[in-house]
Amino acid sequence: MRPHPAEPKNQITIFKTIPKICLLFLLVHLVNVSAVKALEPQVKGEQKELQHEVAVTLKLIQVHVTDTQGNPVANLKKEDFILWDNGKLQNITDFETHFTRAPAERPPEKEVSSPSPARMNRKFFLFLDIQRNDPIGMIKSKRVARYFVETQIQPGDEVGVFSFQPSAGFVLHEYLTQDLEKMLSAIKKAKALPVYSSPEGVPGGGAGQSSGSSSGETAGEGEATHAGSRNLDAGLPTVDEGASWSQLAKPLYMFFYSLEDLSQSLQYVPGIKNIVLFSAGTSAGAKNTFDLLGQKLASSSCRVYTVDTNWRLHYLKGYFESGPGSALRQLAVSSGGKHFEDPDDIETIAQDIQRMTGNFYVLGYYIQPEWDGQYHEIKVKVKKKDCVIYAQKGYFNPKPFSTFSDAEKQLHLADIAWNDTPYFETPKPFPLEALPFPGNEAAKLVLLSEIRPENLVDVFLNDTEIITVVLDEEKNIVESGRAVLKYDSIKQTPIHHYSITRLAPGLYECRVVVRNLESGKSALGSASVRVPEFRESGLNLYPLFLLIPEKGSFYLRAVKEEKAKEREALSLRDLYPYLSSIHSPLVKEVDRSVRNLLAVLRFSTRLTEEHPLDLDVDLIHSQSGQKIPLEFIIKESGMFGLNEAMLLEIWLPSLEPEIYTLHVILSDPESNQKAEVSRAFRIR
Repeated sequence: MRPHPAEPKNQITIFKTIPKICLLFLLVHLVNVSAVKALEPQVKGEQKELQHEVAVTLKLIQVHVTDTQGNPVANLKKEDFILWDNGKLQNITDFETHFTRAPAERPPEKEVSSPSPARMNRKFFLFLDIQRNDPIGMIKSKRVARYFVETQIQPGDEVGVFSFQPSAGFVLHEYLTQDLEKMLSAIKKAKALPVYSSPEGVPGGGAGQSSGSSSGETAGEGEATHAGSRNLDAGLPTVDEGASWSQLAKPLYMFFYSLEDLSQSLQYVPGIKNIVLFSAGTSAGAKNTFDLLGQKLASSSCRVYTVDTNWRLHYLKGYFESGPGSALRQLAVSSGGKHFEDPDDIETIAQDIQRMTGNFYVLGYYIQPEWDGQYHEIKVKVKKKDCVIYAQKGYFNPKPFSTFSDAEKQLHLADIAWNDTPYFETPKPFPLEALPFPGNEAAKLVLLSEIRPENLVDVFLNDTEIITVVLDEEKNIVESGRAVLKYDSIKQTPIHHYSITRLAPGLYECRVVVRNLESGKSALGSASVRVPEFRESGLNLYPLFLLIPEKGSFYLRAVKEEKAKEREALSLRDLYPYLSSIHSPLVKEVDRSVRNLLAVLRFSTRLTEEHPLDLDVDLIHSQSGQKIPLEFIIKESGMFGLNEAMLLEIWLPSLEPEIYTLHVILSDPESNQKAEVSRAFRIR
């Protein structure tokens, strides 16, 4: 008799799919769900009130110094600077100089030292405004962006690539990265939608709206009212006479408030943030609004460099003084950046941004931080005469995660999920497997993680949230979800959280984040996977599902809400039969004391004739490539739908701690066809 799968029916989390990474960074529309219930807890310590240690912290401030002609001033010493924090004179104890070299002067890659622990590297955010660009404007934008990255980015610099799209807001294409290839790939893949609308307030200024496509500039009155439902006490767009409010309000508000939220979120990223905005401009009546926006960005130490891509209207008199270009200019000036009128002058744009960002000093002094989120104003002077100073204008004290705004929590999530060196904190890792299951209609991707609360005590002190995100090659979200796991519901360990998603063939990046709702302490599981094409004929082997002798595994299933109600959601049992209550899934690692495994093997034999099949099971040492034949038996087998399944018991020899690959080959001696499947794991 087949063992009954130990998969509790009441462990349901709700998922909601999001088509794009939008409105700043990630998961704006994640759905809240009820708690997952379980049995009696085994992991439960005394719950203490969150406390923050009072310690002396080194505060680092970036300062750019030029002469009156805009040339960087070098050779300044610590003694040449005077710094005030909230009006109080500070003792500068630490001092660094950062001066970029021309591309021809860059040392070989092997000689480049790693970035300073101070994290005072340069940070660039490249923004492609698809909302206000036509295809030619996008071509010009990408040309400038690529040239800047290829010629001016220095070792240690970080670049993020974003776009602003109709009805979607800001879309993330690449978070802050030091990988040059990732930067260029993100710029290339940022695609313009079929929207060719005129810049606001300039009748006929665009290429004309494509038929059958909504421009995003002509929302109905109800939508415009909703878009403007936030607090509009200051800095409202002033609509030009004759322009339609419904045409102007929604996209402009989206742009303004998204950038405003961005400035609020980026205040916690140290140093000066350089935003390069490629846009064809906006309503001239929005000049005051963009003045206010520039000031808000400056208060978060963000400098904006605007590149005007409205190639059709540059020849018009007054374009840069009172037309769409004037708002872009005001945004740049108010933030301390610079406006560039000609997108074809790519060398000047790249060199001027390099000159304004590439040479700076870092001043360090000690503070006693308070967890109140208050803003500290910074003032810096140089004793040397005829110097122009642009310094980081201030910083915000840290504050408890529970008081973060939604935008701040989104940035925190994006930072810990996608940044190799997160600014907020380094999440603790936990293992995550991505198992693609090809099908003739759509492939199924199983994400299976192993979460042990006893190893993540600071994460599981209170209620937690589990967030899952799957991105395709274009950085679109193809699956996402959020669930709340109540602290009192943790009854068994380990927790095996899993989801099953239908996907098209392709390459995917997968993240599962566990985050404490009070402290923000987090853990991260990550995996990359390629979902293969479905083979209509021959032998097909599907990913191995491995089990080890371990009682008490707690399965936590993630399903979409509509599927849960209709009871249509797939479970592991549907894809992998023979699950047992006395076994737990093997996810990435296994103790060397384990000497036998169970492997659930699904396969299909779409052959013209039936033949006896051969099965070989080997273990391959990752370092040496040595192949170790393994003994096994077929404990059970049977048909499950159109496929067959086997339950193998495999005996392991005594193994040293290392990474090994379990390799299974199914072959037909008569036709010489074969199929292979592998699973890697670490012996600890």
